[in-house]
Amino acid sequence: YPGTKEDYTKRLFGHAEWDLTRRLGISSGLMIEDNDIIGTHLSPRLAAHYSFLPNHTLRAVATRAVRSPSIYEANEFNMVRLNTGEVFWALYDTDPDLREESINSYELGYRGLFAGGRVDLDIKVYQERLRNLIYHATDRTYPDIISTLTGSGTFIHYNGGNADVSGAEIQLKVRPWHRELLSVQY
Repeated sequence: YPGTKEDYTKRLFGHAEWDLTRRLGISSGLMIEDNDIIGTHLSPRLAAHYSFLPNHTLRAVATRAVRSPSIYEANEFNMVRLNTGEVFWALYDTDPDLREESINSYELGYRGLFAGGRVDLDIKVYQERLRNLIYHATDRTYPDIISTLTGSGTFIHYNGGNADVSGAEIQLKVRPWHRELLSVQY
């Protein structure tokens, strides 16, 4: 491309917490992001926590977020042209309809403090739904001379992937003495 490509990004983030009762609380967050590639989008987060015993809390969290294509992903066009202007070899190109990736994430968790707070146990199960993942694949029909002759194709950045991820995590932190910390995660 002649000249330069730029992507200006602006973000505004807010967070609020409410204690509905002594044991039940809600927290929420919202990020508003605007950039030159995909425009304006919102990323909300909502969480509830319930302390059913002192130092023992259950939580539920729901989050939605997006990832804008990078300036490289959105604008890549790596090619060799002949003097006639015809594309001799296109190595990489970007789908003109490239969109942002998105994730919806849900979590249920438990956190417990034991031994006067010296032992901290955190367990969670989660599900993540990722959509419109950006990756590159070979387009063997790309109309450049090399691809036409060899069938090798050109790498194209496009939205073509989805993933559903479910899992569980556990974290145990132990403070055997005042200044030491042992932490194990799985």
